[in-house]
Amino acid sequence: STTWQAVIASGAILGTSAINFVKLSSNISISDTSAATYTTTGEQIVASLPIPPNYLLAGSTYRVRAMIERTGTTSSTDVVSARIGTTTAATAGNILATWSRAGAVATVSFTVDWTFTVRTTGASGTMSGGGTNVLTATTSLTPATGVATAQTVDTTALNYLKLTFNQSAANTIGIIYATIEQIV
Repeated sequence: STTWQAVIASGAILGTSAINFVKLSSNISISDTSAATYTTTGEQIVASLPIPPNYLLAGSTYRVRAMIERTGTTSSTDVVSARIGTTTAATAGNILATWSRAGAVATVSFTVDWTFTVRTTGASGTMSGGGTNVLTATTSLTPATGVATAQTVDTTALNYLKLTFNQSAANTIGIIYATIEQIV
């Protein structure tokens, strides 16, 4: 049994998951919005789940859920993404799903609920999926379908499944909740 820690970009430890290579119940969950607030531009890691080498098996399924709130009136293009890759950098790894919106709204909330499944394994394995996005701006709800295509993932290496947020202009971003979990 090995213990893996999940961290956000600031280096704060968000939690640990005991990983048994026979049976895994691993997840990372963030619900303390005061500990996860961003005011900078550029892609930031909201949550990251380390996945041990050779643990991604065909049929393994992961769910990424989050609610992110942006406050501020500066016009910005905001992008929420899920990435998988072998490095911890925010901009590293293949994008499994992404969703964006542009404009200036005093308060806007993004809710994503995405599911990804490993299709094939090996150094050139594949993972794909999709889901639902909801945008709440003032009083309107705008549901949309997640955009996802099969991406290459080296299942023989240590991988990081990451949820990221990117804004083109500085507003305040609060993480209401973010969860990455293995469901199958």
